[in-house]
Amino acid sequence: MEVLIRNIIKQHADKKKKTIETKTIISDLKNNGINLYSDPSLNESFIIAVRSCIDNEILKPLGNAILLPQYGKLPHKYYINTAYFESDNEILPSNILTHLHPRLDMSYYVKHAGEYYEQQDIIHRINDILWQDDPEILTANERAYLIFGDEKAITSPGEAAIDGADIMKKLGGLTLDDIKAKRTYEPFFYIATDKFHDRNDGDKRNILIIENQDTFNTFMDAILNNHLTGVHLLIYGEGNAITRKFEFIQSI
Repeated sequence: MEVLIRNIIKQHADKKKKTIETKTIISDLKNNGINLYSDPSLNESFIIAVRSCIDNEILKPLGNAILLPQYGKLPHKYYINTAYFESDNEILPSNILTHLHPRLDMSYYVKHAGEYYEQQDIIHRINDILWQDDPEILTANERAYLIFGDEKAITSPGEAAIDGADIMKKLGGLTLDDIKAKRTYEPFFYIATDKFHDRNDGDKRNILIIENQDTFNTFMDAILNNHLTGVHLLIYGEGNAITRKFEFIQSI
């Protein structure tokens, strides 16, 4: 269904249409023999296909779009990314695709051969990883350095020399799991009591974040000596840096 929906969107883009509504896509699907009105069991496949178009930036929901509860809260209207359907003058030869892993969606690069040739070394490195039976799982930064030559290319592409996350998206929305990588969290210093780790205790946990190092040390001594029983997790916040580290709290 997704291929058909992409073709429908392309037809509207070819007609210089800048937007398209969900009901229009559904109507065009009906004209192609897929009737969501008479067969609601098709709704889930439809929702997945449209969300894929959104994830691949073929469609961009309007900011004031109404969410449709009958279709998984899909927006009722989208901008069409006409640039997605534009092609280079040079078309990528089909023989280049022969030995690529099936997980790689090359539909974007087939139409943007010039961009493929600029990034072919990167694409081949990703392809090699996909074909490996049992590759080592690396951190996202380590894998980014090996693939893109910049450790920030995946997790912080705005600070990197190359946007690795964008390339992964163009290759079919590759995930960290696909490239045998894992996300890590920025560590920080903390003291946790036994009560904090007691999974059988349904009571709330109290967390105290302290930015000043001297104050932190004072409270740490109080907790370790059982003089401050009301605090179950003490974190040295390092100023505003703590705002970038809350994911680590969820992992402990």
